Amino acid sequence: MMFRCLPTSQNAAGSLDMSIMDSHADVTGKRVAVLGLSFKPGTYVQRPTEALTDASAALIVTDWDEITSLDEEFDAMNTPVVADGRRAIEHRDGIVYEELTW
Repeated sequence: MMFRCLPTSQNAAGSLDMSIMDSHADVTGKRVAVLGLSFKPGTYVQRPTEALTDASAALIVTDWDEITSLDEEFDAMNTPVVADGRRAIEHRDGIVYEELTW
């Protein structure tokens, strides 16, 4: 499994819309951990903890066990702002949490 670390100015399609984060943190030009995508050379790490370290935000797009078991790992982020598209993690103090599912 691979986890991506993207500057907010690029992704496979050429841009990454992080407008959901605007009310919580300015992620323009900053590192965003995208947990649950296939890799692109130069943007991937082996473990989600590597992706989260020093990230300004995280986007969760899978409910893999490797993601649902994360908790304190979010504390390694510069700004613990998480947009969760799979209801993969538990809400807790210390994380700004946005749920993207219905």
